Amino acid sequence: PWALPLYDGSIRLFDTAPASPKREFIGHTSGVYTVAVAPDGTHFWSGGYDRTLRYWSIDSSGPITEFKGHSQSINDIAIHADKVATASDDRMVRLFRFDGTALGEPIEFEGHYKQVTAVAFSADAKTLYSGARDETVRIWDAATGRLIAQTPDKTGRVHTLVVHDGLLSSGSDSWAEVPIAVRYFRRP
Repeated sequence: PWALPLYDGSIRLFDTAPASPKREFIGHTSGVYTVAVAPDGTHFWSGGYDRTLRYWSIDSSGPITEFKGHSQSINDIAIHADKVATASDDRMVRLFRFDGTALGEPIEFEGHYKQVTAVAFSADAKTLYSGARDETVRIWDAATGRLIAQTPDKTGRVHTLVVHDGLLSSGSDSWAEVPIAVRYFRRP
């Protein structure tokens, strides 16, 4: 199945073939901007304009748990095993441990000076990547929240981050030429 976040505050779950709605999830009070589905397809996380992070079961009628802590919209969510990371318009990245029912106190990653729009984990979840409208991609130690590295300014407002086979790729709206080495990081 795949999930579609909607501006009316709902989330629609679809089967892959045929692409018809299977289920609708209601709980957010306004637009849903992001959904992250667990690898086993049984649960998912959502976030959006109402500034809440919600955890759902595919079989539930409402969210199982909810976190209110961001002061502005949640733009992206990354999940890895028992970790959940959020990117927000409040210029914060937050990383939570999740025990299956409740979220632990977050580690806060501070440093972006404009809205954070994308977040991703390395394959081993020891590194967290974030991208923002401040035109940087930042690399963080996921255990401590310490900044490891960042791209120089003016690489374009970052919209998305993808990690595959140890390679980080970013999507941005830059018109400037940016060397490939600046756009992609490979963890040793």
